[in-house]
Amino acid sequence: MLAKRFLVTLTLFGLYLSASPSANAELAQASPPATPRATPPPTKPATDDEITTYMAMAAINMCTLSELKQPFKESLSANAQMVGSVLAQRHGFLVTGNPNKLTPEQLLNGAVVQIVPRVEAICGKSLSPAWRKDVDSILSDIRKQAGGGSGTK
Repeated sequence: MLAKRFLVTLTLFGLYLSASPSANAELAQASPPATPRATPPPTKPATDDEITTYMAMAAINMCTLSELKQPFKESLSANAQMVGSVLAQRHGFLVTGNPNKLTPEQLLNGAVVQIVPRVEAICGKSLSPAWRKDVDSILSDIRKQAGGGSGTK
């Protein structure tokens, strides 16, 4: 179910997070880490549980960075790239429910639309005003794109 929702969110958004060209290039060229085996281990699509775990890890890290007064955009970019890198390297750009590989842009976009709502749920009450503004803006955009209304509370 989560993987399908991940795919739906990917179809609703263009590239939401503007990653650096080098980050996109790194994701595009990502391959599983080298192993002593003659053949590389097969990659399996990320399951719903794995996606949930990766997104929760990123959201918890975002909450920590918020407490440390780190800039929101840089924190989100780093965490979205981390999730994208794991999905690229460990799962070969594949998620359950989609037979096609996702693009680096789709991975980053999907990460953003899943991380930010989790940040709101985990530490939303303790966000700084600057972070609150950015989180609310992204949540509003997500609601609008998903057909959830104007995005106002």
